[in-house]
Amino acid sequence: MKHSRLWGAEPGAFMTSMGQNGGRIAGRVIVALAALCTGERAGAQPICPASGGDHVVIDVRFEDPIGGLAIRSAASSASDRLGIIPASGVGIAIGECTPGGWCRVDYQCIAGWALAARYLAPRARRLYRVSGVSAADPDGLNVRTGPHYSYPAKEHIPYDGTDVIVHVCEASPNDGAPWCLATYANVSGWVAAQFVTPIPAAAPPPVSPPPPVTSPPPPPSPISPPASDPLSRACQLYPNLC
Repeated sequence: MKHSRLWGAEPGAFMTSMGQNGGRIAGRVIVALAALCTGERAGAQPICPASGGDHVVIDVRFEDPIGGLAIRSAASSASDRLGIIPASGVGIAIGECTPGGWCRVDYQCIAGWALAARYLAPRARRLYRVSGVSAADPDGLNVRTGPHYSYPAKEHIPYDGTDVIVHVCEASPNDGAPWCLATYANVSGWVAAQFVTPIPAAAPPPVSPPPPVTSPPPPPSPISPPASDPLSRACQLYPNLC
């Protein structure tokens, strides 16, 4: 009985207390494991699969109020905002579009509607290369946090860098010089516009002339129905998306 009094209870109370505490501890462990699996830890971001899209954000200016392209729950600016694609967003997938310029988009963990016809473009149409930077420059082209030399450099692009995605170019609010928001190798920032040059888009393959007609042409085939692929229909509405 002396041992039982050391715990301030009857002999079986210690085991009861351990059972209660063990249950609480086990519950906390289960909750912690669930949070680890879903990415819902404090301050953690959920792990999202890549959307696999080939469109990028364009024409969102440096002082934009929300800093990017809003994704909404419906094709209307009055609908709920589900998230924001940053002004340097890449890898955006596009689905069906409406005549009003809204398209279904998929970006990281967010799917909804955005004004894609105005603020998205194919990656291939926004590719630039570095020009005018000396090969002897060890830093290459500075990528800055804002559109002016007074902003600190966050990264560098090699003097011969290619596949630089340019999202928007605008006059610096500091001195009016042109700067461009660019993405290179998963790093985004502002570069002086004088040091980037557009890469011409690949020309379509030449079309061979048809052979001479030696017999009456066949009757015209019936008009094909509209393409069922959502992106194909989007291209019909907004050729700039393709």
